[in-house]
Amino acid sequence: MVGSSNLPRPTIIPPPSETTFSKKSLERSPKTDYTLAWSKMSLDQSSIPGLGKERLEALTDGIFATLMTVLVLSLSVPVIASDIIGPQLSSEVVKDIEALWPNILGYVLSFLLLAVLWIVTITCFIMLQESIGHFYG
Repeated sequence: MVGSSNLPRPTIIPPPSETTFSKKSLERSPKTDYTLAWSKMSLDQSSIPGLGKERLEALTDGIFATLMTVLVLSLSVPVIASDIIGPQLSSEVVKDIEALWPNILGYVLSFLLLAVLWIVTITCFIMLQESIGHFYG
């Protein structure tokens, strides 16, 4: 016979007709409860020394600060000829700044977007700390 093997057929065990659980069977034993270890750990300390919550917050703050600073590099100072003076100078400056408005708008919108994301990140850290404190505190 094609495809036959000498392996035994699996045994199918039908589910019980009425499933009942005792309260004790639903409770976890303290030996297997991993949340017990988490509850003993302080919220401000990690299992690795020096890698606490404050370090992660400082890292994310630094990343956002660097990104917000690098955004300025997209802006350039307009070059104005040195022989222009008086009313021609002011009109030339206004014309050059008007030429930069798409870059300035992009900078402002990008800065605001990063600021919103930074605030959301801070809010996530606060909510995480509160939820851990609520369940394990």
